[in-house]
Amino acid sequence: MTELKRRFIRLDEISQKTTLSKGDVLDALEQKKMSLCGVLKAQKMGAIHPTSKSVPAIFNYEGIVRFTESTSFNFAFSGKAQPCTHAIILEPQRITHWQPVKSVFGNVVSADFKLDERVLNQPTVTLVAYTQIERLRTLDSSLEALTNTFSKSLGLKADDEVQDSPPTYHLKTTPVTVEPAQLRVDVEDIQRVFGVDVFKANALVSVTASVTPNASNALPSVSSTVKRRLDSVDQRYLTHPLAHVVIRILETHPEAKAITVWNFLRQDVNQNEFQREYDIDVLIESMTQDSLTYFGRGEKEKTMSYESFRKNVLAGAKRLFKTSQEVS
Repeated sequence: MTELKRRFIRLDEISQKTTLSKGDVLDALEQKKMSLCGVLKAQKMGAIHPTSKSVPAIFNYEGIVRFTESTSFNFAFSGKAQPCTHAIILEPQRITHWQPVKSVFGNVVSADFKLDERVLNQPTVTLVAYTQIERLRTLDSSLEALTNTFSKSLGLKADDEVQDSPPTYHLKTTPVTVEPAQLRVDVEDIQRVFGVDVFKANALVSVTASVTPNASNALPSVSSTVKRRLDSVDQRYLTHPLAHVVIRILETHPEAKAITVWNFLRQDVNQNEFQREYDIDVLIESMTQDSLTYFGRGEKEKTMSYESFRKNVLAGAKRLFKTSQEVS
């Protein structure tokens, strides 16, 4: 697309940078053709793992986020501040204090969401997150503390076991309030919805330049890692969800044996939680030397042995890859 001086502009700048009115963009938001972005400064946000939907880490952030369609609709419809529970982090390089959940909150025993005790590396790609997570003392822990306090006030001996036990906590998601002044519009969304011709010449750097999504400011392109050559193959035959993953490996290592493919995949899964070269949709939850656990259709967790992978997934993927090579 045509490159602008800034990717994210304020609502009041729409008529300066484009031939559109603010009302044109608000109408597109109300029709859910696009969503709003905004500047967000928040602490104790919760990273959401893309497949398990669990929370493996807590972090602070100050940068641009993308809001959900429903939140964007509410902004456009009301023009007022809105509570925001989820956001897409568009500038992962601005994440700070990335830590495991229990390192931040201590003795957590329950939560509004699925807890993930794995220690994951800080991502370099966009991710979805809860805007704020807070901890509450569990009811049992609160009652124990209250009973101890009450006993002391009556001059009674406090329960030593309760006194020595650490408090336990429940985690809850809490929305943050986003003000209209924080809102921004992504010029890439404007081009996608209205076309490139709506941009004014005085807002341009170069009419031939291109705004290229990258890890610092945009969602990653699924075609950026390897070249896809399966357009001429009937996709109905790719029945297993892992077949696409295997074919991506074969595109870069066409002569690889079964165990080599397995090891390439295992390395990809174990070293890259959020940004994978082959398993780009993050279908595989975990992988060992002998088996893998993945999310099938309907997000049901399934386990597959190496032998089953070799016979049922790899064999079929190799046949389809060979066919794609012959017709390309």
